[in-house]
Amino acid sequence: MSLVRLREVSKRFDGKQVLREVFFRLEERDRVGLVGNNGTGKTTVLKLILGQEEPTEGRVEAEEGLRMGYFSQFS
Repeated sequence: MSLVRLREVSKRFDGKQVLREVFFRLEERDRVGLVGNNGTGKTTVLKLILGQEEPTEGRVEAEEGLRMGYFSQFS
């Protein structure tokens, strides 16, 4: 299994679509950068992966026992 997997993930806030049908897989030793304009969903993707947000549709899966860390730019 992948360390993290997003399957057909969509997210809406107050009726506004932020993410639509996202597929993402993170394997061991992968390196990933999320790049995009403000308001395009980068932080939302991270919060979904960390379990801080729930998807409106789809599934977020993480390998059992996986530990993740995140440093917010606003820490």
